[in-house]
Amino acid sequence: AYTAAMSEFTYRELGRLAAASAGTVIVDATFHRRRLRDAFRDQLGDAAERVVFVECRAPAAVLERRVSARVRRPDRTSDATSEVLRDQLADREPFDELPPHRHLILRSDRPLDSLVAAIEDAIGCAPARRPPRR
Repeated sequence: AYTAAMSEFTYRELGRLAAASAGTVIVDATFHRRRLRDAFRDQLGDAAERVVFVECRAPAAVLERRVSARVRRPDRTSDATSEVLRDQLADREPFDELPPHRHLILRSDRPLDSLVAAIEDAIGCAPARRPPRR
């Protein structure tokens, strides 16, 4: 499932599905290689001009703790392990092909509310209504 050809197929399919969807779409994927981002964007047609890539970053120690905690959960959906994390970090290519207004970098170890606000600002949408905290 993780061959180069299968990864490229998966990202093309994500792009096709995103382009076929009505409204706002969030695609959760690593997009850590340029060829995968290109495969995704190649399927978007005119919608490619509206895509904003949100690159979530956190210190390696934080990522390692998250992966370790996830591996122990019986209901997990991710198959990422510490080895997968290390490989992805080592294999990551910069998002230098994107104009700045299409690329948002976030420190994902910050409070969730601040991350959501930054994304809302980047995509130009009204803030989501959240119930008051008790």
